[in-house]
Amino acid sequence: MMTSHYSVPTTISPEAQEALKEFSLDGDTIPAPDDFDGWKKLWQEKEESNKEDNTKVVDHYKPVIEERKLGGVPVLDIKPKNWQDNGKVLVYTHGGGYVLFSAASTLISSVPVADATRLRVVSIDYTVAPFAKWAEVTDQVIQVIKALITEDYSL
Repeated sequence: MMTSHYSVPTTISPEAQEALKEFSLDGDTIPAPDDFDGWKKLWQEKEESNKEDNTKVVDHYKPVIEERKLGGVPVLDIKPKNWQDNGKVLVYTHGGGYVLFSAASTLISSVPVADATRLRVVSIDYTVAPFAKWAEVTDQVIQVIKALITEDYSL
């Protein structure tokens, strides 16, 4: 186990400092790379911590969200309110350093993108580490893109 050493700069505004604290793992213990149970627990804690904000975003923007599999990979298919297909799609890979978060816990960023662009957003729920290595995640993204091509999206 390691302790996180994330620092919020004091040279930025108090508001920015507060916002950045949301991303800090200060006080959290980062599991060892082979501590699968520890990573699962940390992942679940972070998923839970985002639920309320994600619910507010969905309630505000009112998108249509469908759980699907594209190329065998789970995704959230997000269509903004009053969406009209223009033949374009935005493929979204959520943040979290490949170890945290999911398509569901990052609706706070993907839903506003769908609304602002008026595009269908496919948010990939890729497998996080240590349950998959980076090459597997890359393969999952490629599988989703290939599946979208079969749906007549030219990428």
